[in-house]
Amino acid sequence: MALANQFDATRYYVGLIEDHGTLPNNASYDPLPPTPWGYNWPQHIEGKGFVLVEDHRARPAEQFGKNLAQEATPWWLPDDKLGTPARGNESGRPATYGYPAQNAETAAGRCQVYQTATDKRRL
Repeated sequence: MALANQFDATRYYVGLIEDHGTLPNNASYDPLPPTPWGYNWPQHIEGKGFVLVEDHRARPAEQFGKNLAQEATPWWLPDDKLGTPARGNESGRPATYGYPAQNAETAAGRCQVYQTATDKRRL
């Protein structure tokens, strides 16, 4: 059985898979780019094969092996105040840029406003 490079629904490389005589839908015989990949990760593009795209997610050594492991790149949002700890994409999913994430202080304030509005409606 031949080995193929498997990718997920977003077409990012996830590992090797045996073809069992026929190529699975989520795999390709296209070769991977040469390593090291740094803060890039292979994504399968139809007609081009695997190309490296920027990727700052954490990749633990237990899951990806020692040579592909990396720490998540720290980042902050424009509303963050001085001293706000850095965030990191530990989820293993691509970053959702533009998502309305907020710091704890802002979230607590919004919860308080909602609670007050709810209490007034009950009266």
